[in-house]
Amino acid sequence: VPLSADGTFRVQVPFRDGQQLYPIEAVAADGEQKRSITMEFRRSTPEDNSNPASQAVAEWF
Repeated sequence: VPLSADGTFRVQVPFRDGQQLYPIEAVAADGEQKRSITMEFRRSTPEDNSNPASQAVAEWF
């Protein structure tokens, strides 16, 4: 992931239901220093309130 001038970075990752493990490692440009962390998330969508096309009703406005 490319770094910004101030050393920060940004990345988008999927966040589906269930356990998500994201191992992250940062390595200095010279390869001498490394830091790592694993971020763990759990997501549970309680109810699906979507309206699928098969249930759509034509309305007159």
